[in-house]
Amino acid sequence: MSVERGTAARAPQSSREDSTAQSMAGVVLDGVSLSLEGTRILQEVSATLPPGTVTGLLGPNGAGKSSLLRIIAGIDRADAGTVTLDGTVVGQLRRREAARRIALLEQSVAPSVDLSVREVVLLGRIPHRSRLLGSFGGEDDLGVALEALAMVGAGELIDRRWHTLSGGQQQRVQIARALAQRPSLLLLDEPTNHLDVSAQLSLLHQVRGLGLTSVLALHDLNLAAAYCDRIVLLQGGRVAAFGTPAEVLRPEIISAVYGVDCDIVPHPRTGRPVIVFSGPDDQLAPAGPAGHAASAPPTNAAQHTLIEGTS
Repeated sequence: MSVERGTAARAPQSSREDSTAQSMAGVVLDGVSLSLEGTRILQEVSATLPPGTVTGLLGPNGAGKSSLLRIIAGIDRADAGTVTLDGTVVGQLRRREAARRIALLEQSVAPSVDLSVREVVLLGRIPHRSRLLGSFGGEDDLGVALEALAMVGAGELIDRRWHTLSGGQQQRVQIARALAQRPSLLLLDEPTNHLDVSAQLSLLHQVRGLGLTSVLALHDLNLAAAYCDRIVLLQGGRVAAFGTPAEVLRPEIISAVYGVDCDIVPHPRTGRPVIVFSGPDDQLAPAGPAGHAASAPPTNAAQHTLIEGTS
């Protein structure tokens, strides 16, 4: 060990600087705490999120997920602790600079007037106006908007009216608006709410393919297990667990935080953890005559599935 330290000490200055810069890249939460009207919302939240990774922000209702996202975005100020983005303290950024570098898509954000998709996405260019009342929407801005829509697979929607879109399409357009800011950090607050299964999977697949440092507040633990590189699990404003999905999504941790029983099985295709929840009435079936668990006869739906599977 002493030899390794000696070798590092003789490394060129540029190598040490590169190593330091690399360690400061991404998002670093250091002791973030927040109280509102005497109520503790967040308490000493610390985690390091490497650049280019997708982090799931999980926890029961009221755990502090949305509050933490707003602090990371620089919208709200923490009582204590810091958030750094690529080595810069977010709280020290000017509002416009923060809006250029960080895109936050909060829950149920929708235009109050019936805009076109083009106009909605161009709203993401506001932080890049040359002056406070400067115009935007020129060829350069339009090119960025088209690129952002293409990144989320929604280029064909550009001439549609916002209120004619499905829920999944609206979410994609909103993410395109966030991407039009050209951020280095993407924050999404429950982006899969009110979407059907197909739209949820498609949306998270698109987000993961962006290659951006992203933090997603999610309620669905299985979606987090499938699409996130790391998970920050909050409970009562504190970090209950932090690590990879396999490290965090364990039966004893889920039971302690959510108060539910579950089993973890590997996904048959990806090997990622899949959580199988058990309700109060879910007990092991009694053993049959041969020592095997007796199984209930299949329902009509199950019989139909079996027939389809063997046809």
